[in-house]
Amino acid sequence: MRVYKTIDSFRDDSRFESWLLVVAHNMHRNQLRMLHSVRREGPVQSLDGIGTQLIQEHLVSPAPDPLRDSMDRERLQALRDAIDSLPPQMRRVLMLRLSFGLKYREIASMMQVSIETVKAHLHQSQARLKAALAEHFSDFDL
Repeated sequence: MRVYKTIDSFRDDSRFESWLLVVAHNMHRNQLRMLHSVRREGPVQSLDGIGTQLIQEHLVSPAPDPLRDSMDRERLQALRDAIDSLPPQMRRVLMLRLSFGLKYREIASMMQVSIETVKAHLHQSQARLKAALAEHFSDFDL
């Protein structure tokens, strides 16, 4: 349809095929421009519908919270103390698994114990840590 409407602009000094390709190319560019400028469909939500607390959570800059920092330091120290209280071999197995991400087989080979022993140590260390840290991490799921 565009070619029919713009046939008057065709000049005989160039080939018709070239002119047709230019028209097609320009139509393609215009179509791409239109697609990029079309508003993307998505839910529109008024700011009036958002509660004040939600706005404050997202707009207020997170300032240092001394109480939170103090609690985090206390929990970290409690975790270190609980890990230090584990028997040496159990502590080593736990650290190799958590700190270095070694697999059970690798830990068993390194420590020259069976894979079942590694599993037992990890299970027992988890139970002991849960018991030791229950009061410090009561608001977290261990």
